[in-house]
Amino acid sequence: MIRHILLISLLSGTAQASPSFELVDTNPNSPEFKQRFYGSFGINSAIEPILTQADRPLYESIAPYLQNKPEKAIELAKKGITKMSNAAFDYLVGSLYYIQDNYNDAASYLNAALKKFPDFRRAHRNLALIYIQQDNYETAIKHLLRVIELGGGDGQSYSMLAYAYLTEEKYQSALSAYQLARMFLPDSIDVRRGEAQCLLMTQQYGTAIALFDELISEHPDEQDYWLFQANSYLSQNQVDDAIANLEIAHTVAPPSASSLSLLGDMYLNEDAYELALNNYLAALKQDPTTRPEQALKPLRRLMQLGLFDAARTYLKLIDSSLESELSPEQTVEKTVIVAQLTIEAGDLEQGLAQLQSVLKEQPLNGDALLLMANVQLDQEAYATATFYFERATSVVEVQVEALIGLARTAVAQSRFHAALKHLQQSQRIKQRPDVAQFMASIEKVIAAQ
Repeated sequence: MIRHILLISLLSGTAQASPSFELVDTNPNSPEFKQRFYGSFGINSAIEPILTQADRPLYESIAPYLQNKPEKAIELAKKGITKMSNAAFDYLVGSLYYIQDNYNDAASYLNAALKKFPDFRRAHRNLALIYIQQDNYETAIKHLLRVIELGGGDGQSYSMLAYAYLTEEKYQSALSAYQLARMFLPDSIDVRRGEAQCLLMTQQYGTAIALFDELISEHPDEQDYWLFQANSYLSQNQVDDAIANLEIAHTVAPPSASSLSLLGDMYLNEDAYELALNNYLAALKQDPTTRPEQALKPLRRLMQLGLFDAARTYLKLIDSSLESELSPEQTVEKTVIVAQLTIEAGDLEQGLAQLQSVLKEQPLNGDALLLMANVQLDQEAYATATFYFERATSVVEVQVEALIGLARTAVAQSRFHAALKHLQQSQRIKQRPDVAQFMASIEKVIAAQ
């Protein structure tokens, strides 16, 4: 079952390393935010460096240029900054550099302000915003926590702290911060989306579904909301709802190959084989440069379920469209699959020849040995089947299946005691209910003899 799907698998089309998102209404780099930021250049003498009488002339010479000529304000302020000067001027220059996206110089002056006045709350806040712009979330968190300690726990501080925690994949901490941020910013898209993602990542699926419902009702054209909610449904084993969400998401915006492949997996689990194949084919067409490992997964699943016609169709697309080069191991795996399809199509001679070519190069290829043994068992060539099954028992990955194959071969020859020994050995390696039932059936036969 595919219930526990990583969040990234639904959003891998965005190639993000973590489930953070582009900020909309709390973006510290937005023009609206920076326009509001101009109002922060005043001095709060109750909690920040006090402007002395000696500081007044410099501040008054700078003030007229703050809004319209920040370069001139920076020039004048820097002339008055010394090791002993008021931290307020270091803060002012750093903040002006921040508005101009000169983050390195901004951080330098803001850190200088903090050396002079360690509890300078707005300097901590602006440094946090800079570090968020530079993707240095760990350092941003330290400054934001200090802002809150100094009494600056507002919507911006909590939302930025939450976003930083989310990006660092500290989901419970992020959730707590988002819930505090919502007290100040109840309608913020960023805050609600972040909270919903954290609810999903902390496995609070029902609440996450409800919050995504709210976001979807307001923004039905936002594909990510449908995808995240689909993940929540899938984690709750509400497969039909998850499928519906993915289908809608694929109409809202072009789907990623991973999303199409996931939808194919879900349809396959629901025995909707044609729909599964259609999505697998669409996924490969969408991204012919996908990793070979990802491209081969649907082929394996179709083969495991015995959907050979669908596997042939998908295999043809791999041969014609996949641009990524298979590794030597993947090439061999594909050859074994081709051999099985050839045998299933009735060309036993050609299929066996393909298997022999694999075993000539890799005598201990477990999949090829099992397939060869099973073909020989079907042909009632018991000695040859036993030979290949016994060779396969030395391959750890297929040892259990090989022992079960030996038991089946022994049963076909009415060698029930031998069959039971093989099954007992397989159970010592890995307990399986179906094997236990097989053993019980053999024991009944032995008892009846």
